[in-house]
Amino acid sequence: MKRVGPCGVLAIVVEALDEVVESGDDTSSKIAKGILETVVPLIAEACNLREMAESSIPENKLRKIVEKYMGDNI
Repeated sequence: MKRVGPCGVLAIVVEALDEVVESGDDTSSKIAKGILETVVPLIAEACNLREMAESSIPENKLRKIVEKYMGDNI
C-alpha cells in the first residue's frame, strides 16, 4: 500500500465528497457540497495540487474539483 502525506489524504477525502455531490442524493449531496465549499479553500491554501496528487488522484482531476468549490476565493 502506498503511503501518502496529509495533503494526499485530504485529496482522497475531497474526491470522495465530490462523488457524493455528483451522486445527486438530495440531502447527502447538499451536506457534502457545504463541507467542500467550506474546506476546499482552506485545503487549497495549505496544500498545493502536486502534494495532493501524491494520493494517485490525477492532478488535472483535483484541479477541476478545487476550482469548482473555490467560488470567489480563487
